[in-house]
Amino acid sequence: MRRGGSVFAALRNVENSPNGTQIFGSSAPVMTHFRQSNAYGLLRSVGVRGTF
Repeated sequence: MRRGGSVFAALRNVENSPNGTQIFGSSAPVMTHFRQSNAYGLLRSVGVRGTF
């Protein structure tokens, strides 16, 4: 590894929790507020940064 180079890692949604979308409006009934749920899983990025 040269000077000025680096290694990086990024993690998102480490706990693997689902993402819920909710809608709120003055005229919407309470039972229609929850819209959808998405489970994306763990997102990870690993790489090397520098000048080659």
